[in-house]
Amino acid sequence: MSELTVTLAYAEGEWTVAANQGSKALAKPYIVRPAEALRMVSLVDVPGVQEAVEQIMAAERAQAEQQAQRLRAELAEVEARLRELGEAG
Repeated sequence: MSELTVTLAYAEGEWTVAANQGSKALAKPYIVRPAEALRMVSLVDVPGVQEAVEQIMAAERAQAEQQAQRLRAELAEVEARLRELGEAG
């Protein structure tokens, strides 16, 4: 019986899962949602692992919130410009 390796990985803002049996790839890395990654990690009670995943997700969340704030500000500027152009017409 050959070994089975299932890998959950995080790189460049994406979580992926892959599976190999020996040297044969059973499942090429495919993207999973962050909530699915956290659920998978919670099934394995290894000290420090779930905390590491939660820290990554918190950092991603903070980055997404900052991006959303920038986009809201940009949208407000564009809408104000549209109002100015509407008043000028």
